[in-house]
Amino acid sequence: MGIAVDAFTMIYPWEDQNDIAATNKLVEFVAANKVNGSDEKGRELHNHVDATIMSPYQGTKFYDMILLGSIPGVEIDATQDPGELFYKGASGSSGWPYKKTRLLQSEYVAVQKYRNSLRPDYR
Repeated sequence: MGIAVDAFTMIYPWEDQNDIAATNKLVEFVAANKVNGSDEKGRELHNHVDATIMSPYQGTKFYDMILLGSIPGVEIDATQDPGELFYKGASGSSGWPYKKTRLLQSEYVAVQKYRNSLRPDYR
């Protein structure tokens, strides 16, 4: 139909290798499917995928659940300055607020890099 899919995935700090593999399979399926259409510049359309690592902002259920120990295998560093990490204000950014996760930080970062590498070149 000429409609490209914009897919977004969130990488959670409690995901294990099986979770990551299952989502990668879905992302690869989306990225590999042909789109019959072109954009306003005449470029062939492609499905778009995006990924980010979840940062539990203060005041959210995820933050509270992690802080209370409700999510096995995940611990948060509650001493980090929320003005510099959790709140994306003038000087805030998303970062790595975890003391403990199911996998190593480097594994989650590699998954994010891989999924984002499947984006079309023109995006």
